Amino acid sequence: MKYAIVKSVYARLYNEDGTETVDDVFSGWMVMPDDAAHNNMMRVVTWYGYTGYILTDDIRILSKEEFTRWTGGLCIVRESYVDVLDAPDVRADRIGSLIKGSFVKVLKECKEGWTLIKQADGASGYIRSAYIVKRRMAYGDEQTVRRGIVSAAMSYYGVQYRWGGKSSLGMDCSGLAFMSYMFNGIIIYRDAQINPEYPVKNITCRQLEMGDLIYWPGHVAIYIGNCRYIHATAAFDTPYVTVNSLNPCDDCYRDDLAKGITACGSFYAY
Repeated sequence: MKYAIVKSVYARLYNEDGTETVDDVFSGWMVMPDDAAHNNMMRVVTWYGYTGYILTDDIRILSKEEFTRWTGGLCIVRESYVDVLDAPDVRADRIGSLIKGSFVKVLKECKEGWTLIKQADGASGYIRSAYIVKRRMAYGDEQTVRRGIVSAAMSYYGVQYRWGGKSSLGMDCSGLAFMSYMFNGIIIYRDAQINPEYPVKNITCRQLEMGDLIYWPGHVAIYIGNCRYIHATAAFDTPYVTVNSLNPCDDCYRDDLAKGITACGSFYAY
């Protein structure tokens, strides 16, 4: 078995023939590569169970021991785009950049709000401490988590729609759901459907609460309460992360989505 991490700022996963993007992965994310590379691409399984093909130049192969050390105690970049500097000073030279969702290792907490980090490419540098949070691996109080999911989703409001995207550079519907849950310590299925191998389970539409998921054929949204939901949509008039409603009296009502719901799901289905 091989072990690797993404060393580029972000990378794309493709289908087998490389003609379609299927997912985004970010600096520091863990992948398990196959043995063979083909046409400068390698088949990988991500740490959340998604499969695709990635450019070999985008990953760094590690030993099992290096991989284990990397995965322990990671922090996540929580701002859209941040600089990594060569000194803990706003006037220092930029030596790299990271985007929201990237994983880093903390080497040392410094004074005046700076942190020395190690990046996935092996380089170290300084970043504002406020730009990173510890990677959550456990769940908290239910209502706190529900609010956290909605808050994470709203932080992407206005981000352009991008097929296969799940970053502040571009987002698709299931990417928004995945990232919003990930920032709250929950790993859900990457695609717009309920997968029995993941923790979201079926509920009725009447049981929807803040943070639950609404599904349509090929589409998913996060319910935020009061009949409203946030989603990444490719609609011609709103091709970005936006809020719509199931209530026909609401200004942001979408008739096509109000009538086509195929399932609802919740991490808290009992």
